Amino acid sequence: MLKLIQIFLSISLLILTSCTHYKPIGEKVANEKSIYSSPYFNEIDGEFLFDAKMQVFGNDLNGILVIKTIDENKKRLALISDFGNTLLDFEFVNDEVNVIYIMDDLNKKLVIQMLENYFQLIIHPSFTIKKTYLAEEGKTYISKLQGKRIFLYVNKEDQLVYLKQSSIFRDKVGVYFYAKSTQIETIQFESFELPIKINLIKR
Repeated sequence: MLKLIQIFLSISLLILTSCTHYKPIGEKVANEKSIYSSPYFNEIDGEFLFDAKMQVFGNDLNGILVIKTIDENKKRLALISDFGNTLLDFEFVNDEVNVIYIMDDLNKKLVIQMLENYFQLIIHPSFTIKKTYLAEEGKTYISKLQGKRIFLYVNKEDQLVYLKQSSIFRDKVGVYFYAKSTQIETIQFESFELPIKINLIKR
């Protein structure tokens, strides 16, 4: 019985120390707005081209990533090889993702689900703000998407510079946004739980 209590206390301590990792830096303040609209990829009829380098479960995928904003609720994303072959093609409608096409090497349920979720994080148009933290370098908005917490780190101009998705116990993914005004230049994405990295550089 004593051993079981010791194990329980050890697990509880691990959980508590893990959770403290996710407390945002800064002071919690009242929400000034209920929705944070991403400054990227929301221009209607806008088309965005990136040189893409992806590492997905040991597969190196290089090509051109095309993001097309069809309307305020619908986007299309496709990865095209240097030879003009489509490697993947996703459609995003509100919070739903439809797979139009994916190459055979990636046509596995887990891989598809992860890529759907990851690209949705990058191009999602807006986030409902649940909490706001104010720090010297900017603000952190806490939201929720895909059933997990989203931390949106914005600078003093309210421009999104980093997005992190976390479960209760650990970080899931991180996305860095490098932009000039609202013109995105580079995106660096990394999964902390699966061997997936995505680097995008504006063409």
